[in-house]
Amino acid sequence: MDTSESLRQIFYPRSVAVLGASTDPSKYGNQILKVLVDDKYRGKIYPINPKSPEVLGVKAYPSMLDVPEPVDLAMVVIPARMTPQAIKECAEKEVKGAVVITAGFSEIGEEGKALEEELVREARNGGIRIIGPNCFGIINTDPVVRLNAMPGSLIERPGPVAFVSQSGALAEAVVAWAQEQGIGFSKFVSIGNMSDIDFADMMLYLADDPKTKVITMYIEGIKNGRRFLDAARRVTLRKPVVVLKAGRYSAATRAVTSHTGSFAGSDKIYDAAFRQSGIVRVEGIEDLFDAARALGSQPVPRGNCVGVISHAGGPMVMTCDACESNGLELPTISKSTESELRKALPHYAAVGNPTDVVADAPLTRYNEALEIFCKDESLDSIIAVIEGLTCGDGVLDQQKWPDTLGNTLKVCKKPSLVLWMFAQSRIKEGVQNFEKLDIPVYASPERVAKAMKALASYGVYLRDANESTVLLRDQTVVEKAD
Repeated sequence: MDTSESLRQIFYPRSVAVLGASTDPSKYGNQILKVLVDDKYRGKIYPINPKSPEVLGVKAYPSMLDVPEPVDLAMVVIPARMTPQAIKECAEKEVKGAVVITAGFSEIGEEGKALEEELVREARNGGIRIIGPNCFGIINTDPVVRLNAMPGSLIERPGPVAFVSQSGALAEAVVAWAQEQGIGFSKFVSIGNMSDIDFADMMLYLADDPKTKVITMYIEGIKNGRRFLDAARRVTLRKPVVVLKAGRYSAATRAVTSHTGSFAGSDKIYDAAFRQSGIVRVEGIEDLFDAARALGSQPVPRGNCVGVISHAGGPMVMTCDACESNGLELPTISKSTESELRKALPHYAAVGNPTDVVADAPLTRYNEALEIFCKDESLDSIIAVIEGLTCGDGVLDQQKWPDTLGNTLKVCKKPSLVLWMFAQSRIKEGVQNFEKLDIPVYASPERVAKAMKALASYGVYLRDANESTVLLRDQTVVEKAD
């Protein structure tokens, strides 16, 4: 069975067994069972508990071998020393995949490493693929299965972003934070020690996943660099991959080794490798999902030339600074564009790139200028800047402004982002209306510029790659002949 098919069976199981299902609410075995039930997993659930006939109202079984029906996926939450035997029993039961939550393996030293090797040996002998150990679970929001096997994490918002994290605790925190930010996920994976399934496997699987538009990853260390980069080169020609690589400095590098048993390696080497393989690298969690929102909703730009239009001088100037500090260019607009803008705007407006339609502009003036601005061929992408809730119409209408400007940007067909500087709680309706049209909104000049940089970087990579390589049907990347 190939990796894609084995992972499909992990993410789309018809039945799940929880090994270590506990009656104690403080235990992960209880919490995983609870989210499976509460989030309405579509398949059958089998708690495995040798002491209790039921857990959370679900009939329990003393061991895997006592389950009367087939089991596709095993969630393993038992002491580390017991896991090899448990996997052996899973193999007898013809289980296809296992997610091993339990810690106490290679991340703790030689004894744990030997136990992890035994675990993997039993899995391979039985044809079982493993996520983990030392992980926090998986989530698949596809309503066909609605698989939530991550303690305490209810998913309210499906979406186009897949997230693969080497840190379990970070995965838990990101689920909660992202839901609050309105970010939706297709798949969510805590990958742990990568004893079997690793980042390369996940990239290749997600590249074929129709529910995923953007692949995001939190990486501390990579065990097989060559395999990772080969997978990345194949995947990034099809879908964007955004990476937050931790362990940039010496203290963090030491922490990585003790956390997941991985070797962090030279940050400069990672930086160069990511760039050459088309991976978009970011510096923080906020940047990771800001980039994902842009890449998941916007067309890819031809280059890094950005046009900035605004009705507020200060935010406009800061956006220009942020763009240039992130390597984006603000080219001079054409003479014809300048002429049209001067006819449409009052004499005191600042025409050029950036263009300031001035604070007294009503929606009609801003939109007319935006339509003219969008037609300029020298601009690869657009940032529209809005400030506050006042404008030439009096109070800015949070329905009409997003609908009008958003539709203009959609017709424009250039990658477009919005900066709206104000108390986010007071413009929630307006932000939601822009995002219904797939126009991402950002709260600061720095964030919108970094998101645009991610778009531009990926666009430049694809342009250069398409000029020099071809992707064959078997997903092999080869150089084009001269």
